[in-house]
Amino acid sequence: MTLRSPSLGRTLVPESTRDFDHSIYYPAALQETATAYAEILDVKLDAQDGATHATFHDEGMVVDAFCNHALFLSIQAHRDAEQSS
Repeated sequence: MTLRSPSLGRTLVPESTRDFDHSIYYPAALQETATAYAEILDVKLDAQDGATHATFHDEGMVVDAFCNHALFLSIQAHRDAEQSS
Protein backbone atom coordinates (compact mmCIF):
# COMPACT_ATOMS: atom_id res chain seq x y z
CA MET A 1 0.00 0.00 0.00
CA THR A 2 1.28 3.47 -0.81
CA LEU A 3 0.18 6.78 0.56
CA ARG A 4 -0.28 10.16 -1.05
CA SER A 5 2.21 12.80 -0.15
CA PRO A 6 1.03 15.47 2.29
CA SER A 7 3.46 17.88 0.57
CA LEU A 8 1.03 17.94 -2.36
CA GLY A 9 -1.69 19.32 -0.12
CA ARG A 10 -3.55 16.04 0.04
CA THR A 11 -4.38 13.87 2.98
CA LEU A 12 -2.82 10.44 3.24
CA VAL A 13 -5.05 8.02 1.36
CA PRO A 14 -4.17 4.37 0.81
CA GLU A 15 -4.19 2.91 -2.68
CA SER A 16 -6.01 -0.25 -3.62
CA THR A 17 -5.70 -2.37 -6.75
CA ARG A 18 -7.96 -4.68 -8.71
CA ASP A 19 -7.42 -6.89 -11.75
CA PHE A 20 -10.33 -7.19 -14.19
CA ASP A 21 -10.26 -10.19 -16.55
CA HIS A 22 -11.50 -9.26 -20.01
CA SER A 23 -13.56 -12.45 -20.25
CA ILE A 24 -15.85 -10.83 -17.65
CA TYR A 25 -15.12 -7.09 -17.68
CA TYR A 26 -15.12 -5.44 -21.10
CA PRO A 27 -12.29 -2.89 -21.50
CA ALA A 28 -14.74 -0.34 -22.91
CA ALA A 29 -16.95 -0.77 -19.84
CA LEU A 30 -13.99 -0.15 -17.55
CA GLN A 31 -13.04 2.99 -19.45
CA GLU A 32 -16.64 4.25 -19.45
CA THR A 33 -16.84 3.63 -15.70
CA ALA A 34 -13.55 5.44 -15.10
CA THR A 35 -14.90 8.42 -17.01
CA ALA A 36 -18.19 8.38 -15.09
CA TYR A 37 -16.40 8.20 -11.73
CA ALA A 38 -13.64 10.70 -12.60
CA GLU A 39 -14.98 13.45 -10.34
CA ILE A 40 -15.08 11.23 -7.25
CA LEU A 41 -12.42 8.58 -7.83
CA ASP A 42 -8.83 8.74 -9.05
CA VAL A 43 -8.13 5.52 -10.98
CA LYS A 44 -5.38 4.46 -13.36
CA LEU A 45 -6.20 1.68 -15.85
CA ASP A 46 -3.52 -0.45 -17.50
CA ALA A 47 -4.76 -3.06 -20.00
CA GLN A 48 -2.46 -5.97 -20.79
CA ASP A 49 -2.60 -9.70 -21.58
CA GLY A 50 -6.37 -10.16 -21.39
CA ALA A 51 -6.87 -8.16 -18.21
CA THR A 52 -6.97 -4.59 -16.99
CA HIS A 53 -5.05 -3.67 -13.85
CA ALA A 54 -6.64 -0.78 -11.96
CA THR A 55 -4.94 1.29 -9.30
CA PHE A 56 -7.34 3.31 -7.18
CA HIS A 57 -6.15 6.20 -5.04
CA ASP A 58 -8.90 5.37 -2.59
CA GLU A 59 -10.40 2.31 -1.01
CA GLY A 60 -13.74 1.24 0.32
CA MET A 61 -17.27 1.61 -0.90
CA VAL A 62 -16.56 3.89 -3.88
CA VAL A 63 -14.11 1.31 -5.30
CA ASP A 64 -16.74 -1.40 -4.80
CA ALA A 65 -19.30 0.77 -6.59
CA PHE A 66 -16.83 1.26 -9.48
CA CYS A 67 -16.40 -2.52 -9.80
CA ASN A 68 -20.16 -3.12 -9.73
CA HIS A 69 -20.82 -0.43 -12.34
CA ALA A 70 -18.15 -1.81 -14.68
CA LEU A 71 -19.62 -5.31 -14.29
CA PHE A 72 -23.13 -4.00 -15.01
CA LEU A 73 -21.94 -2.25 -18.20
CA SER A 74 -20.07 -5.39 -19.28
CA ILE A 75 -23.15 -7.58 -18.81
CA GLN A 76 -25.27 -5.05 -20.66
CA ALA A 77 -22.80 -4.93 -23.59
CA HIS A 78 -22.66 -8.74 -23.70
CA ARG A 79 -26.46 -9.00 -23.81
CA ASP A 80 -26.69 -6.30 -26.47
CA ALA A 81 -24.14 -8.16 -28.62
CA GLU A 82 -26.09 -11.43 -28.26
CA GLN A 83 -29.35 -9.77 -29.30
CA SER A 84 -27.84 -8.19 -32.37
CA SER A 85 -26.37 -11.53 -33.58
